[in-house]
Amino acid sequence: MKITEPKEVAFVQEEISRREEELSALEARFLAERKRLNSYEMTAKALSGKINYAMRQLAAQEGYIADLLDLKKHLDQAGETLDETETVSDEIVHHQEEIITLAPKIKQMIQELHAKKLIHNASKIYLEALESHRKPLVDLLGRLKLAFSPIHTVPAEIWANIFRLRLEDDVRCYLKAPSVANIRQTPLRLAQVCSFWREVVHTEKALWRYLMYSLRRISDPAQVEIWKHFVSFNSGSPTLLASLDEVAPSANPLVLTPSPTSVRVVSRDSNRPIPGTLPFNQANSLTVEMDLSPTLEFMNGVSSAFPKVTSLTIICSAHLRLLFANLYTVPVASLKMDLTTFNSFGINQFAHVDFVEELHILHNGVNRLAPHAPDSYKKLNVLGITPPEDVWMGSLRFPLLRQLVLYGPKTQTLTSPQLINLSQHPDFHRIRELGLLNWPMYTPRNGLSWSIIPLILAVADHLHLVETIRCVDSFIKGECLVTLVKRLTDTTANQSPSNLKTVIIDCCTGITRRDCELIAASVEKFIVYV
Repeated sequence: MKITEPKEVAFVQEEISRREEELSALEARFLAERKRLNSYEMTAKALSGKINYAMRQLAAQEGYIADLLDLKKHLDQAGETLDETETVSDEIVHHQEEIITLAPKIKQMIQELHAKKLIHNASKIYLEALESHRKPLVDLLGRLKLAFSPIHTVPAEIWANIFRLRLEDDVRCYLKAPSVANIRQTPLRLAQVCSFWREVVHTEKALWRYLMYSLRRISDPAQVEIWKHFVSFNSGSPTLLASLDEVAPSANPLVLTPSPTSVRVVSRDSNRPIPGTLPFNQANSLTVEMDLSPTLEFMNGVSSAFPKVTSLTIICSAHLRLLFANLYTVPVASLKMDLTTFNSFGINQFAHVDFVEELHILHNGVNRLAPHAPDSYKKLNVLGITPPEDVWMGSLRFPLLRQLVLYGPKTQTLTSPQLINLSQHPDFHRIRELGLLNWPMYTPRNGLSWSIIPLILAVADHLHLVETIRCVDSFIKGECLVTLVKRLTDTTANQSPSNLKTVIIDCCTGITRRDCELIAASVEKFIVYV
């Protein structure tokens, strides 16, 4: 039972209150009657003890009389004196009087015990009746209160968000340590809890986004069926996660149908050879995550194992020492490299200028890409960089550039002159969407705190053709963002007409409600995600 309407909530709460009062009164009567029943039981027990004691006394008196009669008979036969015979007769009479006195008392106690037992039985029947009425009342209250439990009152979309967080956490655990990950099919586990959760899980496409695949079970039909199950609940193709460190058996792998189009592989040992035959080698989107700098043999093994990749993401948490010629014979249209430190290399080793359409380079902000010979990225329309990269970009042209994403450097401080140099690139004016991702409030040990928006203000004059500003997972100095938006939407004082229509704030801090209201009043569309 799911209670959502205010009238239903009020009615159920009133019913719960009334039933609780009824139950409270019933339990008070139940406890009082139980107390009386215990008293009756104790009284009956004590009375039974008295009756048993009196019966033993009566039996003893009768025994005395029998012994005295035998003695009197013996004396009469022996011709004893009259005094001795009279003494025995007196004793007999005394004990007979005791019996006459004791017998009515015993009879009275037996009658009283019988009455107590009748009352006890009646009280017991009354208690059973109270209990038979109390139990369904308790069950009813339990069901009514259950209607207000979180599992029923929390909306389905909130549960879906909770499940997504759990899924993301399980995925992070798997990517960090695949060999010890306990839960590999999170949505299947969640769907087994109750029918409501099952309905939420089955209708939430994002929960079927990842399947953790085991190379050790490469010939297990169960994995094939689970893959089909995931595909059926995700109209696209789920991303298949696999650890290349697992040892695959020599048996032929079972084919996954339909073939996965998106694969993310993890390697903690780049010296381990990659299996020659994989059931997901037809993927066109590949993410390779490594803890160590890869060897040339490892990267060649990756390119051989996944020959049809057109979208490639390389994540390396160690210093990247890799220097090699073109990685893919098939042109890569989308390339993302998430690095920390690296030996300077030419990006053309990974992305051919004639084919790449989307390029993202994330790093610590200290290392630089190697200078590029003058050339033109003819198809590139999305570029994501960790500024400054003015040296690398200086000799290149981007005639189709539409979107620029600036990633926050992981260690380095950025200055206004560096960003100004970047904004003076001849194709900077082509940008229609500016993205700011992962820019926290930087607090150097020996310097002043800084954030990205005041630096963007320094190049505001180069942004008048920007139509959309998107800030994600960043510290946004609210008053500076308001100033930036007003400058870009100001069409007076000889400024070029502004195209800014949309501002998106996604999981950012440092901006107040008042700042949001001022921005919303300046643009056509203002979206905030929290």
